Amino acid sequence: MIALIFKELRQLKPIAFLWIALLALSIGIELFTSRVDEQSYELFCDALCAPGIEYSQAIFLMILCLVTAYSLYPREVDERTIDFLHALPIKKSTIFYGKFIAAFGLVCLLLLFSYGVLSVLLAFNPESMSGKRYFAIDASLFLRDCVFAFVVMAHGVFLSRFRTVGLVIYALYLLLVRWLETQFDGIGWVSVFEIFKIDYSGTAFSFNFNVMAGHIALAVVLLVLACRMWSGVQGKSEGVNKNAKVHKLLKIVASVFGFLFMAMILVGQVMQNAQVAEEKAFETLLTDHYRFVFLTGDKGQAEELHASAEEHYQQLRVLLNASTEPVIHVDMTSENDHAAGLAQWKTIKMGLSGGESPNRYARVLSHETAHVFQSVESNRAFRAYFNSTRFFIEGMANYVSFEIVPRQDTRRQNRDIAAVSWQRQNIQFEDMTNSAAFSSQFNAELVYGLGEIWTEALVDVCGKGALGEVLRSAGRDGAPLGLPAGVFWRDTLQQFSCELELVNAAWRTKLSARFDDIDQSQFPILDNMSATEHENGVTISISAPLESELPAYRYALRIAKESKSVASVDAIFKPDNLIVELDSQVLKFEVPSELTDRGRFRYQVGYQIEDGSRIYFQSWRSGSVLQ
Repeated sequence: MIALIFKELRQLKPIAFLWIALLALSIGIELFTSRVDEQSYELFCDALCAPGIEYSQAIFLMILCLVTAYSLYPREVDERTIDFLHALPIKKSTIFYGKFIAAFGLVCLLLLFSYGVLSVLLAFNPESMSGKRYFAIDASLFLRDCVFAFVVMAHGVFLSRFRTVGLVIYALYLLLVRWLETQFDGIGWVSVFEIFKIDYSGTAFSFNFNVMAGHIALAVVLLVLACRMWSGVQGKSEGVNKNAKVHKLLKIVASVFGFLFMAMILVGQVMQNAQVAEEKAFETLLTDHYRFVFLTGDKGQAEELHASAEEHYQQLRVLLNASTEPVIHVDMTSENDHAAGLAQWKTIKMGLSGGESPNRYARVLSHETAHVFQSVESNRAFRAYFNSTRFFIEGMANYVSFEIVPRQDTRRQNRDIAAVSWQRQNIQFEDMTNSAAFSSQFNAELVYGLGEIWTEALVDVCGKGALGEVLRSAGRDGAPLGLPAGVFWRDTLQQFSCELELVNAAWRTKLSARFDDIDQSQFPILDNMSATEHENGVTISISAPLESELPAYRYALRIAKESKSVASVDAIFKPDNLIVELDSQVLKFEVPSELTDRGRFRYQVGYQIEDGSRIYFQSWRSGSVLQ
């Protein structure tokens, strides 16, 4: 069996070389069209981890699997080597399954090689601060691809018994599946593409295992049938040499044309992207440390931002006493529904089409520039401790952006929300140093306000130089790795004679004083949740105090998506109406039934204390729908 597998692997080498050549071409195009350190794991996962089905990747893998499957037995029949195999003192079924295992193993090795190469490329930019590869995601993608390959190869081996007719039948099946998917909202196990359908939760994928199990079971049945059919086949008795030569020639020609076809697709995608870029009419502005790229239609906003950018850059450098001055590429053509900006190593992505004020864009730029300095000054050390340091990463960036581009009303609102949340929800420093647990218990956006006040406490206790010292201390030579959160922060601060306990005490004092100064009527407590189901969804009712003067449009209800994609967020709803009763106001929210898991759901209720402010959310709670 082992010898048979190795023999089959040698026969399949041309397919492996074709795959590697296409991979090399794809990587070459990527390196030619963009800087290698601009591609981050988040951008990679935006494409492959998005909810739904990535058809282009599925079809590419399907073609590889079908070509490999069709290379197993038809070649043996045409070259009459199948008679030699069947003459061996080995069961015909053993020969069949040995050949299949070899082919399937080769595809899995090629997939593993592809993910390995991608890991090396992404290592050049493990993201600005959060940078780490989620190996659970990679492993899930790899296993998903292997399951898909197994199923398609089983289809291919079975259909190869019918040669061209089998391919035609399969092509018709795929066309029918794609048409049905456009007509209906999912067709379940009928579509082989459903194996590729993914959802995402935290750092782990959620697959439809029932669909996978059904397809695997069918694939096993087809393998058994294919084994019986191919075990009774004999080689062609006439024109052996001629057929062998013709088959070899056709195989070479098909491989060359296959490579050229896929190469043309890749080059076509690059040309299409270049054409789209040209149609958008990009322009560029330069400063000593920035390279701005923007759309011609946004030239006015870009020029206003360009005028103050270098001055703000130097103010930030002085605040951090930075040892380096990175040159930053700013892509101002990128819009993100969930973030005003995104820093990735020495690249910033932000949009200018939101109609915001010049000061708002300037503060976003300063905030994201702070992230770039954090990465450079710490030598990306925080990426290993992102779960423990996210509050400081965002809080410090907020602090310096407010110092450089003042916005007192926004700063006050953020700090008021942070202080009320800290007091009412009993948030501790230890909670902030576990970002994953913090997000599951509190409003994740609180790290901006709480972190900013903690940063101010750090500056008050340890001096303004502490901002840069924290970064350089974390990235110093010989810094220990894998420390618990509290030990990491204590060790990092002690390197420049700063004590964590003193900073935390100052932080709590600031929050307590701010809470005492807040008019508590601005922050009513919402309670008495009830949920009832009806034919169009679920109605969730929540009570607000009768004396609350907040208008209905400022209230919000957040429903947790326990399983969500990288690109998706928890759903937020505004109340459909507000009803005044004897002792309270009742808010009515209409929510789709699919956001509840068998009648259970997690929710946060909150409101804006002023128009345009961040939403103050109470802590996460669990609810159930009354049937």
